[in-house]
Amino acid sequence: MAVDFGDVFNALPDACLLLSADGRFTVMAASDRQLALMRAARADVIGKPFIELLPADANVELAAAFRKVRRSLERALATGEAETLTAGKYEIVLPEEEGGGIDERYWNPRIQPVFGGDGRMACIVLKLRDVTEPIRRERELALERALAEREKMLVQKDILFREVSHRIKNSLQLVVSILNLQATAANDERIRSHLESAASRVAAITSVHERFFRTESHTAVEMSSYLRELCADIASSANNGSARWNFDVEAEALELPVDIAVPLALIVNELIINVLKHAYPGGAGPIRIALRAAEGELKLSIEDEGEVVFDRSRTGLGSRLVNALAQQIRGEIERTELAPGYRVELRLPLSS
Repeated sequence: MAVDFGDVFNALPDACLLLSADGRFTVMAASDRQLALMRAARADVIGKPFIELLPADANVELAAAFRKVRRSLERALATGEAETLTAGKYEIVLPEEEGGGIDERYWNPRIQPVFGGDGRMACIVLKLRDVTEPIRRERELALERALAEREKMLVQKDILFREVSHRIKNSLQLVVSILNLQATAANDERIRSHLESAASRVAAITSVHERFFRTESHTAVEMSSYLRELCADIASSANNGSARWNFDVEAEALELPVDIAVPLALIVNELIINVLKHAYPGGAGPIRIALRAAEGELKLSIEDEGEVVFDRSRTGLGSRLVNALAQQIRGEIERTELAPGYRVELRLPLSS
């Protein structure tokens, strides 16, 4: 049975053009795959020089790819040697019946001179192999490798962060222990009070690191549970004898960055200690702590029902520390005498 080489040409898995070997590289034949790629009829392609196949609306990348193939054709004509080019991008404009848009494909051009029986170059075959899927798969694998490496680095960072946080927490706990030991050994009541206050302040910072160590977050603290834990710790230390302190904590489940959480913890600690010392002489009473977000502001308030036995807004060390911490986080302090009791409110913009 006779073989129709046109059928063989069209059955090739790659898009192919048969070009003249005269320097014009005129299209002598085009496979069905090539015509489908170009969205062109055979009559529109046959007899045209290769360079005229470049669409009028071709982008810069496609025009550069055509010039690259043209130079390769010229080298093949001069040397008679075949050449495979690196893959180039070819954007196919899809018709509306195929969904429209642009299909980005990658093609590997192969230039193959064909010689006749007389040893002269008869034509040149330009073969375009679609390598889109291998390139996409390689990119996917590269992305997967990059993500895996990033995940590995994040795990290492997590381990390092936890180790550093754990060491800081232990160091701070050691400082608290030393301060408490010195307070116990102090004979002067005033010195003992200052050392206990210092230990309480360091303990407030320690509790933030303790919470970091126990949670997954490395940048934020969930303040509702944290404030309850902080108040429970303070109450545990303050409750002795007949004095039983009642802490009422109403805090929204807000996650705050560490640079806000630490100053807030110190402010809460200072204000509560102030209430413990001065609001209820000789006894204990209710203390309300509230934290909420409203109207673009974060509002923290500490309120009691005790006696205003002295000017609690005076500029002692605790008050100066509260004011300095509030200023650090762009907050404003408002102090209000109640009947009975006293309230201190901190407001700061949520954007801070």
